[in-house]
This record gives sequence, structure tokens and C-alpha cells, in this order.
Amino acid sequence: PDEGSVTRERVAPYVIRTEKRQTINHDGSALFKPRLTKLVKVGWDGHESQRALYEAVTDYVREGYNQAMREKKTHVGFLMVLMQRLVSSSTRAIATTLERRLAILSQTSGQMELFPDEETWEEMDGQEQLETVLRGRLKALDSEKDEVRLLLDAARRVEALGPDAKAQALLDWIYRMQSEEQDPELKVLIFTEFVPTQQMLAEYLRDKKPGAGTKVTCPP
Repeated sequence: PDEGSVTRERVAPYVIRTEKRQTINHDGSALFKPRLTKLVKVGWDGHESQRALYEAVTDYVREGYNQAMREKKTHVGFLMVLMQRLVSSSTRAIATTLERRLAILSQTSGQMELFPDEETWEEMDGQEQLETVLRGRLKALDSEKDEVRLLLDAARRVEALGPDAKAQALLDWIYRMQSEEQDPELKVLIFTEFVPTQQMLAEYLRDKKPGAGTKVTCPP
């Protein structure tokens, strides 16, 4: 008769809820494997140059963000936050973005596009936020062009040295899971926040071929 009359107790006789962990197949065995969530820390051992790049970008982000807030350039502050997430994602991700940022800073003119409101911004994923900020052609901070050029050179050197620490750790985990499951063709689904990281991992895993029937695919 009214919304308040709909209670858990009253509808219980008419509702059947089967949780995923309780589902079974025709022979009574569990249909899904147990879910285990684990945070894996990856060290910098053997990747000192990548660590130096990370620290340099962090300094650039810290100084740039503080300056942007002082000058009330909120959108530049958003870019700085994204830069920190990019360098945490992969060297390829930060290098690609630094290239695009340098190209923007080298333009002699350009009009900033309209920036989305806060609610729209929060609904975007990392890649969408990045594309929005870069399309905005934000004005440079003091000495930013020279700093971005130096960081880009460093990122290119790091990338030329070999795979990121996290990429190598990921491959080790894939090998470990294949061994534990005794399945050389074990399927693994990898989520990344930024497209350049996805592309880098696809190239790396295709080259390493972690499984007998390895097939690495990426969404467009």
C-alpha cells in the first residue's frame, strides 16, 4: 500500500537471492572460484633510473600544483594530479603525456576550451580526464616548458633501458598463477587506467609470451 510497508521481512518469502559464491553447477561443485584481493608492493630494485624519474615528476607535480593553486589556475592543478597518476601507471604513460604537453606549450597561440563542471569531471575515468585537460591547451606555469622537456628526455631514457618494474612484476605473477593452477594457458584480465600503459603491456606480453597459447588483446 505504501513505500514504508516494503520491508526485508515482508518480502523475504517472495525473494530468492543466490550470491555468486554460493552458486553450484549440476554436480554440486562450486561454479566460481573464490575471490582473493591482494595489494602487491613492487620495489625499485634494479630500476633506479625509473625511481629517479618518479621522484623528478613528483617534484614537478608538487611545485606545479602549489603554484597553480596560488594563481587560482585550478585546471592546471588537475593536470598536475593526473601527471602523478601517469608516472605511477607506467613510463610510457608519462612520456606520452609529456610529449603532448610539450607540444601544447610550444604553441604560440590557442584558446582554452570550456572545462567540464565538477560533477562531470568526477564521472570521467583517468584517460577521459587527461584528454579533456590536454585539449584545453592550458597556459604554462613559470619555466614549465624547460622542465617538461627535461622530464621527457629522462622518460625516454628510462623507457629505452627496458620494461618498468611493475611490468616485470606482473609477468612474474602470471607465471606464478600458471604454475599454481597448472595451466600454461591460464586467462588473465588486466585493468589499466591509461591507454599508453595498456599498449605498453600488450607489446611486452606479446614479446614475452607468458603462455603456450598466449593471445594478448586490447579493447579499441
